[in-house]
Amino acid sequence: MGCTKERLQLVPGTCLLVIGFVLTITSVASAHWCHSEDKTLYVGLWEICFLVKASEVQCFEFRERDYTPIIIFITSALCVIGAIFDFVAVLWGVAAIFQKKKRAFKWTKKAGIMAVLSDVLVAIAVCLYAASYESIHYQKIPRWTVGTDVNLAWSFYVACGAAVTILLGATLSITIALQSSPISTVHVTPMTGHSPSPLMHPPLSSRIPSPFRLRPRAPSPLPFSRAAFQTPMMNHSPVFPS
Repeated sequence: MGCTKERLQLVPGTCLLVIGFVLTITSVASAHWCHSEDKTLYVGLWEICFLVKASEVQCFEFRERDYTPIIIFITSALCVIGAIFDFVAVLWGVAAIFQKKKRAFKWTKKAGIMAVLSDVLVAIAVCLYAASYESIHYQKIPRWTVGTDVNLAWSFYVACGAAVTILLGATLSITIALQSSPISTVHVTPMTGHSPSPLMHPPLSSRIPSPFRLRPRAPSPLPFSRAAFQTPMMNHSPVFPS
């Protein structure tokens, strides 16, 4: 793209997608999706931590399927896939800045569509976790008491912020791509009457003369040709009656 102003139009949407990607990774990696009322228990998508003493924390990772509740597994899978889609959208958005005008807006539109898919996955994960976090039971986890009251923690709200940021970046990217894409126009020229030219034929001086025949055409050698049945004309003087 030759214009710097048009390049700068693609930057805000890509920056929002980058922020959304960072927020998604931060929320997934942290262990503070919910906590107990006394804040001695912290639960994330990968591990659960207990505060044993004032400065001692004991954590258990969800390494096996039996230790991981189905809601936690689905939420983490949706967030990870959403982060991958958002990362692909970021790559397209960054690459579009260094392309020509037509290709740049085309890639920006693709980045926005990919970001929409990412936002849908993250939003589903957040809604699913918010609807079922109080009824999740962590089996085979030491120090876990069934019926423990938990509240949503800051990692959950970071994931919500990531979904909103990705949605804004996707909307901005698609809007700029649609507004700035060149629209093909058809030019219609009025039909004008053509006046006849006064010189319909070239002048005599410019005509090409016919080639001069150097010798007469030879008679046909075929026995049944027309020349074989023609009698030669004799040059006789006229005879007048006396």
